[in-house]
Amino acid sequence: MMILGTEHWPLNTDRGPGATVNRLGLAVLHVQASLERATQFGAIRFALIALTIVIAAAWPVCASEMAKITGDGISVVYPKAMDGGARTVVQIYHKARESFRRDLGVAPAEPVLVRMFATEAEFKAFTGGRSKPETLGLAFPSRNLIVVNCSRLDRSGYNNLRITVRHELCHLVVGAIERSGGQTVPYWFNEGLAVYTSGRLPLPGQGLLSAYVSRDTALPLSSLESSFPTQSTALQVAYEQSVDIVRFIVSEHSPRAISEICTKMAGGQSFEEALVSVIGLTPEQLERKWLDSMGVTNSAVAFVLRHLNVFSILSLLTIIAFARYMLRRRRAMARWEREENVFPRDV
Repeated sequence: MMILGTEHWPLNTDRGPGATVNRLGLAVLHVQASLERATQFGAIRFALIALTIVIAAAWPVCASEMAKITGDGISVVYPKAMDGGARTVVQIYHKARESFRRDLGVAPAEPVLVRMFATEAEFKAFTGGRSKPETLGLAFPSRNLIVVNCSRLDRSGYNNLRITVRHELCHLVVGAIERSGGQTVPYWFNEGLAVYTSGRLPLPGQGLLSAYVSRDTALPLSSLESSFPTQSTALQVAYEQSVDIVRFIVSEHSPRAISEICTKMAGGQSFEEALVSVIGLTPEQLERKWLDSMGVTNSAVAFVLRHLNVFSILSLLTIIAFARYMLRRRRAMARWEREENVFPRDV
């Protein structure tokens, strides 16, 4: 049986119940997050904390009152008014932990800390500018930490909360694999796993992959090794392509293939070594087989489709229209010459 304990304290500290939120809260949160990311040196940390207190004294910003709930292997820090959501996160975690063990052969390192933020400002303050306007959550595997932007989940209900938490938890699992095996998991495989194990959020712009593949403009896996593109359309395609290749591995081999790859990487094999060992393909061969399965086989057709866009269509129509005009003009000139021979002009 799971026992949950709850305590309350200001957003800017992790110490004890009974404290009240004051106008220093959000300012301290800004620098606390920066300190946790930037330095582990005592003297510098002490100096920056002192500077924070001086600056924050003049910062008239109130932060949300926070609470903490603790379960088996997880703690959730959350706005006091979101108690139901926090308890849901604990339940999501326990179900996800079992599914990760079953499907990936690896579970997150514990304890896991989840921080839920009620406002965009608090979320951005903690993440230090790493978040984008559409960001629902971020994972910090080195700290076993997940942060959730609840301001963007309010209208979507707990289903999107479940997907977001599971997605970020999968990144913690990948972080545990990397630390255990001393190997780097390709970015596309990391994100593909996260979408595969969590589900897909109903975001706009989905369904672009087929069009990209049909035009032979699918993103090379080599370009997705360490990061995704920043342009929104290409970013969406990168996510769709990554999860589609993960699903392809499962469908062509078995669901166990993913867990075997993860287990071998956790044991010290590189991604390529694990992939070859499990499915007998290098990443390049896997990419080629996946493209073939998508129907990209006719290079001539692919070339035409790749260069077919609105501008090229309009240009082609313009050329056709001009050719028709010249043909009609030439026929008219020929007709006038014939008429002139029948009815010669007076000399």
